[in-house]
Amino acid sequence: MLWKLYAAKKRSTQQEATVWALEKKTLESYPKSQRETVLDAMKHGVATMTRIKHPKILSVVQPLEESRDSLAFASEPLFTSLKTALSPSCSSTNGNFEALRDFTLTDIEIKYGLIQASALNVIHVIAPYSVRITITPFLLQLTEALHFLHSDCHRLHLNLIPESVVINKYGLWKLAGFEFSKVLDESCNGTNNPSMDSVITVPIWQGALMPACQPALHGCSPEAILQGQVSRASDMFAFGLLICSLYNKGQPLLDTGNDYSAYRRGIKDVSLYFI
Repeated sequence: MLWKLYAAKKRSTQQEATVWALEKKTLESYPKSQRETVLDAMKHGVATMTRIKHPKILSVVQPLEESRDSLAFASEPLFTSLKTALSPSCSSTNGNFEALRDFTLTDIEIKYGLIQASALNVIHVIAPYSVRITITPFLLQLTEALHFLHSDCHRLHLNLIPESVVINKYGLWKLAGFEFSKVLDESCNGTNNPSMDSVITVPIWQGALMPACQPALHGCSPEAILQGQVSRASDMFAFGLLICSLYNKGQPLLDTGNDYSAYRRGIKDVSLYFI
C-alpha cells in the first residue's frame, strides 16, 4: 500500500479525519512512464470515491490535492486497513503498530465485520471515548457496496484485496481502493442498463510492469489476467478470494506474488481447494 494514513482534525471544526498521503519519492525506482501510470491510477481512485456516495464505501471529506512532492486527501476517521489488521507486522502505513501487534480477528469478528469488545482497547488508541459497535454482517457490508456499484453505478471495482478494505473508528468495514475501477460500457448491449453478463476489456496483465501499475495477481479473476476481459462475475470471483484470505491470516489463496506463470499454474488448482 503506497498511501500512508495519519489521524487528523479539521482546524475550523475540529472534525476528526484520516489523511491519506502518497510521497512521490516512493516511486523513484519506477521508470518514468510507470510512475505516471501509478499516479494516474491513484488520482482516478480518489476521484471515483469522491463522486460515489454510499454508506459502505469510504467517504472522502477533503478532495485530492497534488503538490510537486505528494498526493493527499482526507477521509472519514479510520482505525486501520483490513490488510494491517490481518498482518500488522507487514505494514508500515499505520502508525499504531504497537496497538495492532497482538491484534487478531476472530471468526465471529470476520463474520460480522466488526471490532468487538475484545478490541475496544485498541480502538481507544485513536478514539478515547465511547465507541458504538454496530452489528452488521461483514459479508453484507461489502456485498451491499458491490451491489450498489454493479447495479446503480454500472461500475466494476476490480481491486478487491485486503488493502482495499478499511475499518473506520466505529468498526464498520468500508470499500476503498478504486484505482482500477471501470465503468461497464453501456453500448455493449445497446441499452442504458448493461446486463449482468456484460463484458468489457482491460489491459492484459504484464509481468514487466512494476507493482501498483496494475491489479495484484492474487486478487484477480482468470479472465481478467489471461484474457483481458472482465464482468461483474470478475468482482465476485475476487470477493471469494478475499474471503479465503480472511480465514487464512491474510495470506492469499493464490499466493503467486508478481509471477504470471505461477498464477497460470495456480488458477488451475483453485477448484481443488473446495472439493
